Amino acid sequence: MMPSQQDGRELVVVNEEQIRHAIVRGDAEAMEWVMDQYAGLLWKVAHSILYQASTEEIEECVADTFFTFWQNPD
Repeated sequence: MMPSQQDGRELVVVNEEQIRHAIVRGDAEAMEWVMDQYAGLLWKVAHSILYQASTEEIEECVADTFFTFWQNPD
């Protein structure tokens, strides 16, 4: 589901490319949306690769991935 913004009666829907551009501009709300949308999937992928790692290590891997994306979204 793509993010939307309620402006009075107008509903504005944005796509993932617009979200990426917002992150490039430093929009923390856009990054929060990305984290909400992809944290679960990223955690599952990290867990499948690092299956012997602790929960804390997997969470750190996910956090590091999002931090890297926030710092270098291009």
